[in-house]
Amino acid sequence: LLDGAELTVDAAWRETSVQDPFNGATRQLQNAEFAGTTINYRQIINPRVSYGAAVRYDPPYRFFRSQSKSEFKSGPDFSIFAEWAVGSASKMRIEVNELFGRRVDRELTRYMGLRGIAPISSAEFRDRTSSPIFALQIEKTF
Repeated sequence: LLDGAELTVDAAWRETSVQDPFNGATRQLQNAEFAGTTINYRQIINPRVSYGAAVRYDPPYRFFRSQSKSEFKSGPDFSIFAEWAVGSASKMRIEVNELFGRRVDRELTRYMGLRGIAPISSAEFRDRTSSPIFALQIEKTF
């Protein structure tokens, strides 16, 4: 649509299920549904200068243990960058990852016995937001 633009989408969809060996319930297969989606946009201004942005989303990440269950959920990650070719064999890149911060929430549920059969003994919730990450990258070909 735009001259010198590049749009890349990297995505996967998975649907899994397994019969839980502790309680017989049907649930997701641990970690098998974890496939993030990334959309990248790059605009090439000229052979020496380009800029762009990306957004990444990761689905919930789950751990199942005999007496506990953990689930991690993270918000989208927005990034921006600019690149400059310096000379014929060098490149400089400035980027900001987690541009608006990135939220990662964890829920940990413990059971008095086998998960899903015994009563819940405790539940912990941790909500964490990270700050933006600034990076400077210099590449040189020798």
